[in-house]
Amino acid sequence: MVMKYKSLFALAAASLTMLFACEKPVDLGPEKISIESSTVPAEIPVEGGEEYTLELTATVDWELRGYDEYVQKWLSINPSSGKASASPQTIKIKALSNAGGATRKADLEIYGNPMAKASLTITQLGDLVEDGTVEHPYSVATILSLAEENSWTNDNPSEELHVTGTVSRVKEYQLDTYGNISYYISDDGSESEELYVFGGYNFDCKRFTSEDELVKGDKVVICGQIVVYDGMVEFKDHNYLVLRNGEGPEVVPPADPVGDGSAENPFNVSGVMKYYEENGWSSDNKSPEIYAKGKISYVVKFDDRYGSINYYISDDGTSNNEFYVYAGYNFNDTKFSGKEDLQAGDEVVIRGKITTYNGAPQFDMHNYLVSLNGETSGGETPDPEPEDPDPVPGDWIYSNSFNNGQGDFTIVDKTLPEALNYVWKHDGDFDCMKASAYVDNTNYATESWLISPVIDLTAETEAYLAFEHATNYFNTTTLADDASVWAREEGSEEWTKLTGVNYPASQGWTFVKSGDVDMSAFAGTKMQFAFVYKSSDSKAGTWEVKNVVVKDAAEEIVPIPDGSVVLTFPDDNSANNGLTKNHYETEWEAKIGEYGWDIYAFNNNDWENWTYIRAGRKNNVASVAYIATSTALPEISEVIMTVDKIDASLVKSIVLSVYSDAGLSQKVGEDIAPTGGYQTGDMTFEIPDAVQADNLYYKLTLDLKGGSSNGFVQVSKVTYIAAE
Repeated sequence: MVMKYKSLFALAAASLTMLFACEKPVDLGPEKISIESSTVPAEIPVEGGEEYTLELTATVDWELRGYDEYVQKWLSINPSSGKASASPQTIKIKALSNAGGATRKADLEIYGNPMAKASLTITQLGDLVEDGTVEHPYSVATILSLAEENSWTNDNPSEELHVTGTVSRVKEYQLDTYGNISYYISDDGSESEELYVFGGYNFDCKRFTSEDELVKGDKVVICGQIVVYDGMVEFKDHNYLVLRNGEGPEVVPPADPVGDGSAENPFNVSGVMKYYEENGWSSDNKSPEIYAKGKISYVVKFDDRYGSINYYISDDGTSNNEFYVYAGYNFNDTKFSGKEDLQAGDEVVIRGKITTYNGAPQFDMHNYLVSLNGETSGGETPDPEPEDPDPVPGDWIYSNSFNNGQGDFTIVDKTLPEALNYVWKHDGDFDCMKASAYVDNTNYATESWLISPVIDLTAETEAYLAFEHATNYFNTTTLADDASVWAREEGSEEWTKLTGVNYPASQGWTFVKSGDVDMSAFAGTKMQFAFVYKSSDSKAGTWEVKNVVVKDAAEEIVPIPDGSVVLTFPDDNSANNGLTKNHYETEWEAKIGEYGWDIYAFNNNDWENWTYIRAGRKNNVASVAYIATSTALPEISEVIMTVDKIDASLVKSIVLSVYSDAGLSQKVGEDIAPTGGYQTGDMTFEIPDAVQADNLYYKLTLDLKGGSSNGFVQVSKVTYIAAE
C-alpha cells in the first residue's frame, strides 16, 4: 500500500514537471524598436532644466549608443538601456542650461540589433551669436555646415573667419621647420565633429616654440580661411590664434608713423605699415627700394645654403605690430655666417622692397642691412638685387628655383576666360610655378605664357636651359604642344619653339628633369624664354615647373658600359606582378629580359600611371624593403639606384649586399653604403675591386622607420654598371 502511494506521488511530480517544462515564454512578436511618442521638442530651449519623456516599444534588449562622456556633460537620459518588453518603456530626458554656448546636438541610436534600432537626435539651442567675427566666432558645428553649403576649396576658400572650439588632438609632430602647428578642434573637445587646423601660427602670426605648444583641452579662437581638402574641412595654412584659454596678445598701440623711406630719414615700422596700406604693394607690384629702422623682435631662421636670415622687426622690439623681413643679407649684400650675427633686441636699418606673401606684408627677399646697432659697413652700399632672384645652388648664367614666388618672370595671358582669374600661379606648398585651367570640375580653353627676364648671352658661345617639371591630366598625344618652351631674341616679336625637352614618361606629380635644352642659337645675344601652357574646353592639364637654370655647357652624358643591366618600371613582368593591397607584406617578381628580381615591401600601384615603385609605411610602422637579383649578373663595378624622393629622417640604413649564391646566404665582402648619403637623385654604391666577379647576386636593403604617410621613398630605376 505504501508503494502505491509513493508511485502516485512520483506520477504527480512528473506531471507537474512536464507541465512547467512545456510552458512557452511570452511571445513579444517581431523584434523591433520604435519610438511611440515623445515630448522632446525639435529644439530644447537655451535655459534647459525641463524634464521630457519618450515612450519606447522594444521587443529586444536595447542600449543607447552615442551617449558618450561629452554628451553626458549636458544631457541626462535615464534609463540608457533596457530589457525586452511587451509594455511601453519610458525614458526621461533633461538638458542643462546652454547660456553663452552655441547650439549643440546629440546624434544617438537606440540599438537592439542590426534589424531592430531607432535613431534619436536631440538638439538644444544656444544663445551665442555667430557671424564669424572675433566678437561672435562660429562654432565648429556651424563652420562644418557652412563649408558643405559653400563648397570652399583651395582655389576658392572662404574669407577670413573666426572659429571657436576646444583642442581635441594635436598632431604628433607638432612643430614644423617654421614653427607652425597642426591640430584639431571640436565644440566639446571630443574627437567627433572635428575641424582640422593646418599649419597654424601663434598670436599675431608669430611662430610657435616648444614652450607655447598647444595641448588637448585648450579653448581657442582661430582666424583664417576655411577649405575642404581631400574631403576634410580644415583651416588653410597661415591661420593664427586670436585667443587661447581666454588670453590673447597684449595690445599696445602702434607708434606714430615717422620717416619718408629715404636713407637720411628711414621709415619706422609703423611708417612702413602705413606705406604698405596706402599703396597695396604685392608680389606683382613691389615697392621701390626704401629704408626702414626698428628693433629685432624675433629671429625665425638662418638659411645655411644661402647665408640669409628671416626675422621680425617692430618699433619697440616686442611682438606688437611686427614687420617680417624675408631672406635678408648682411652689410654690402654679403652672407651671414651664423646665428650669432643677429639677435632679438638688435637695432637695425634695412634697405629693400616691400611686397605681399600669403596675404601679409614683408620685406622682399634680398633686402640687406645698412646698419646694425649704429654700426655700418663703412663702404658704398651696392645694389641689393642679385642676378638671380631665387637662385638654384650652382654656377649658372641665370637661375630661379621658384621656391618663394615667381621672381622676375612675367605672366602674359593670351587667352583667359572670364571665369578664371589666372592660369599660372606660384604654389607655395610645392615650391613651384603651376599652370592649370581646370576649375570647379570644368575645363577651360586658355593660353598663358610664363616669360623669363632678359638673359644676357652676349659673352656665350653655347647656352642650355634645364628645369624640373611634372605634368598631369594632359592628353599625352598633345603634351609637347600643350606644355612647351619657346625663346626669342630681346625685342623680337618672333618666338621659336625649343625642342629636346624630356617629358615625364607618365602623368602624375613626380618631377623629372627636362634635360639640357639647347638654346645655343641665341648665344651672343640678349634673349628670353617662356613656358607656354595651352588647354581646351575638353582637356586642361596641370603643369608644374621649378629649379630653372641657364648654363653655358650641357651636362656630359656618360654612356652605360656594354653588359650593364638596368631595371626600370613597369618591368617586363608587369602583367603578372601588379599589386595595390598588402604591398608592404608581399614579395613580387620583376623581370627585364633574361634577368629577374625579387622585390619586397614596395608598392607598384598596379602600374596605374606609375613608372616607379615606393617603399615606407604610414602610421609610424617600420618596414624593411629590398630589391634583390634572382638571377646572377655579369661582373659589376657599381650599382646606381635612382631615387625620385626620399625622407632621409625616416631612413635607418640603405645598403647593398653582394652574395655568391641564389639563396643569398653566402655574403661576399661587407655591406656597402651609398657614397653620397641618403638623398634624391642617383644613389651610388661602389663595389670594391676585391668583390667584383662574374655570376654574383645583389640585394639593396632599405631599413625604414614609420612615417606619417606611405611611400616616402620612391625608386624609378636601378642600374648595375658592368665592370670595364
